[in-house]
Amino acid sequence: MPSWVEAPGDHPLVAAYPVPGIEVIPGGDGKMVPFSDLSVSGRILNAYNAPFPDDTFKAGARIMPSLVPITTDDPEHKANKKASEQFGNWEKPLLTTFSDSDPVTRGGDRFWQIHVPGAKDQKHTTIENAGHFLQEDKGPEIAKLIIEFIKDNPI
Repeated sequence: MPSWVEAPGDHPLVAAYPVPGIEVIPGGDGKMVPFSDLSVSGRILNAYNAPFPDDTFKAGARIMPSLVPITTDDPEHKANKKASEQFGNWEKPLLTTFSDSDPVTRGGDRFWQIHVPGAKDQKHTTIENAGHFLQEDKGPEIAKLIIEFIKDNPI
C-alpha cells in the first residue's frame, strides 16, 4: 500500500521479494507466475517465463516492491501524495475491481471509492478468489464488469 494511502484496518504494509503476485513455483525451478493458480499448463508457464532466460533476468521484477513508497520518509512520498490529491478532483467515472486475496492491494479500493468523486454511485466489485493480477485470475469476469461499466457511463 503506498504511503499516501491510509492503510485500512489490519492491512499489511508490504515490501516483499519477489513482487507480490508473481509467485515462485515450489520445486526450485524459479518460474515466475503472475497469477494465483499455480496449476497452469507448462505452455503458459513457458510463455510467462520467456522474457527471463535465467534467474538473473528477474532482478528488476524482484526489486520492484522496494520502489513503492510505503513510509512517509520515503523520498517519493511527497510526489505520490501530491498525485493522489489530484485524483480528489477527478469527476469522470471510476470503477474499482480489487481482489479479495491480494496481500498488497486488498482493501485499497476503499481509498479510491471515498477519495475520487467519479467513483460515487458506481458498481464497485471485489473479485473473489483472485490475486494481484486480476486479469490473469478472473479475466472474463473483469471484462464483463468493464463492459457493463462502459454501458452505464456513456461518454
